[in-house]
Amino acid sequence: LRDLAKHNCTVALFLSATLTKKIVKEFLAAGWSKDTPVGVVYKATWPDQKIVRSTLERLDEDMRVNGIRKQAMILAGWAIDENIHDKQFKSK
Repeated sequence: LRDLAKHNCTVALFLSATLTKKIVKEFLAAGWSKDTPVGVVYKATWPDQKIVRSTLERLDEDMRVNGIRKQAMILAGWAIDENIHDKQFKSK
């Protein structure tokens, strides 16, 4: 994860919900900011689907509070910033 994160890309992780502490540790070690945006989609397309917006710093706690420990897609990176259209991000 650390090597992948060093590319400063947006990352999608599926079925990694129980590994959030490791994910955060690896991304921070790669130089990502604690306020990097993270989105979690729990049980996508199911009647009890949840979408949680978070940051690397709050990810583990937000998932715990929302009871998310399986069937989750975790998206992390600048591309999911809610205000992306107001910023000067450029795709590689």
